[in-house]
Amino acid sequence: MFQILRRNPTAFWWSLGLHLILALLLLVGVEWLVPPGSPGSEQPVIEARIVASKALEAQVEQLRREAGALQGLDLPKVEAPDQADMERLRREREAAEAVAQAQAQAERAEQESAQQAEAQRQAEAEQARALAEDEARRQADAAEAQRQAEMQAQAERELQRQAEEAQAKAEAQRRVAAEARAEAEARAQAEREAAEAKARAEAESRAEAERKAVDAARAKVEAERKAAEDWRQAEAKARAEAERKAAETAKAKAEADRKVSEAVKAKAEAERRAAEERRQAEAKARAEAEAERKAAAAANAKAEAERRAVEQKRQAEAKARADAEARANAEAERKAAEAAKAKAEAERRAAEERRQAEAEAKRKAVEEARRKAEADRQAAEERRAQEAQRAREAEAVDAMAAENAKREAFRFGALIGDRVEQQWVRPPGSSRGLECTLELRLEPTGDVVEGSVRVVSGSGSAAFDGSAIAAVYKASPLPVPTGQSFDLLRHFRFKFRP
Repeated sequence: MFQILRRNPTAFWWSLGLHLILALLLLVGVEWLVPPGSPGSEQPVIEARIVASKALEAQVEQLRREAGALQGLDLPKVEAPDQADMERLRREREAAEAVAQAQAQAERAEQESAQQAEAQRQAEAEQARALAEDEARRQADAAEAQRQAEMQAQAERELQRQAEEAQAKAEAQRRVAAEARAEAEARAQAEREAAEAKARAEAESRAEAERKAVDAARAKVEAERKAAEDWRQAEAKARAEAERKAAETAKAKAEADRKVSEAVKAKAEAERRAAEERRQAEAKARAEAEAERKAAAAANAKAEAERRAVEQKRQAEAKARADAEARANAEAERKAAEAAKAKAEAERRAAEERRQAEAEAKRKAVEEARRKAEADRQAAEERRAQEAQRAREAEAVDAMAAENAKREAFRFGALIGDRVEQQWVRPPGSSRGLECTLELRLEPTGDVVEGSVRVVSGSGSAAFDGSAIAAVYKASPLPVPTGQSFDLLRHFRFKFRP
């Protein structure tokens, strides 16, 4: 209440006056002389029917006359009344009851009339109170509308100030974002060039390592072939030389594999970092585009709010000045409002054009970044395909080397069988066609490891099996290859069938 009094004293005094008027109407409309009825004084309910008012009045008048006549009678007291007296008494009683019923009906009709009059008075008082409340509500709404208009004007001024500050801040942020974007693009270009140079160097080093590995494998095969042909002339010397070359080749291959693995890991890390930087750059570009779009939307909203505020202000001022000012002043204000509206519309259109131009520029920048990212991705896929091709070629070379090693091991296995067969002495009494499977371990020099020869599948003749084991030890050292082929014969099993 006190807040309403401080903000709008006129509405407060109007409300107080209306309440006083309502209180006065209530005091005047109450019938103070009618005593309130007590709960026990109500008449008993009598069943009756509604008749015409004139007929009712005539009937009441007749009953009153009959009651008066009955009251004036001086009836004799008899101890044993006859039938006529009984009939007369019955009629008198019925007449008295009819009179009481008529009186009750008359009283009830009077009460209903009084109640209708009271209801009519209350309805008139309620209508007057409603009219007074409507008038007070209209005046309060008018005062509230005036206060809202003042608050709207103040809010518009504050909104304009905030929009100007937001526009200046957005302009500064746009400049900073442009500088950061240019710096990020330059840094990304430098890093991309460095990554490409590094990838080229790694690819060249990997290709050189693979070439050396292939040359080494070829040299190894050639050396093994020559060693197999000349093993009878310089067996010990060839084995030592082959072992040294095999060790060097294995070391070189291990080093090359290690370098290739490191290069692949470095390349994968560089690609991951480049992809992460591209993702961050795209996210930053999207965030900047979103920020600019929001700023443009805020500018549009501001322009629209200014236009609506100007329109509302023009309407309010035109309505307020319609009763107090001349037509010339109203026309001048209308023209000023139209000029302000045209200015706001022009500013809105300019802001919309700027927003569209900025959005188009952002879209082109994002499209260019996406195109560059796609080109980088395709280049990375091509590099991965080339690396996979080189890996497949290296696997093919390794498979070829393994196949050559198997063939070489098989050839030397036949030579070992021939050597053992040359040293075998048939035991007396052994039959022909016997065979057994022997297992043994060999040293790189071809020497049989002592105690390693055992029979896996016997021939059924202990003398034959023993002679086979003795032939193996006697044939030691056995002819063996070098490198991977020897690894296949280190733990050797063959079928002895002389």
